[in-house]
Amino acid sequence: PRPPSRSPVHGGMSDPLSPRPRGGEEFVYAPPRTLRGKGIVLDTEEAHHLFRVRRVSPGAIVYATNGEGMVYECTVAEGRTLNVDRQLPEFGEPPLHLTLFMAMLKGDANREVVDLATQLGARSIVFFRSEHSEGRLLPDKLLKLRLKAIEAIKQCGRAWLPGVNVAVSLTVALSHISAESTIFLANPAAEAAVEARRMDGLKRAAF
Repeated sequence: PRPPSRSPVHGGMSDPLSPRPRGGEEFVYAPPRTLRGKGIVLDTEEAHHLFRVRRVSPGAIVYATNGEGMVYECTVAEGRTLNVDRQLPEFGEPPLHLTLFMAMLKGDANREVVDLATQLGARSIVFFRSEHSEGRLLPDKLLKLRLKAIEAIKQCGRAWLPGVNVAVSLTVALSHISAESTIFLANPAAEAAVEARRMDGLKRAAF
């Protein structure tokens, strides 16, 4: 997998016996439309980052994620082309399908949420408007969050690009999940109530 210092998500989580990168190799984003036979032709921007910024040379081994469940181990060829050597399905994915429902935040905090949630294995991220939400996610901001998710899957080395969407409320957001799903709710008010009961119990024990 990628070195632990770079990401909390490790390659091959769904299958511990699957072949994995040795560590240190580059990950690139190559959506399905870039696959040409047994090769991948990178988009111009992705190729610029790989060859000009990261200075990867022909013959090097890189890993390309298509964001739809597949990672390819590739050898760099000439131009923008990668030769596919082997396929690593579901690479870097946790065994559970995780969805994060998050109240909209103000400023760049939403970008941090997408970054960390993606690296921690979320398959879907849904922002919703809550009673105390201050920010708004207009189409241009939503696009930037999706680009942040692409950066994050390359950073941690994942096969799936999480969807980033917006719901008008938590009720609407939850209506799209199955009845069999397990829901964990982080409620600061509930935590305060638990702490109050704990302190009350300590006071009673003291007297």
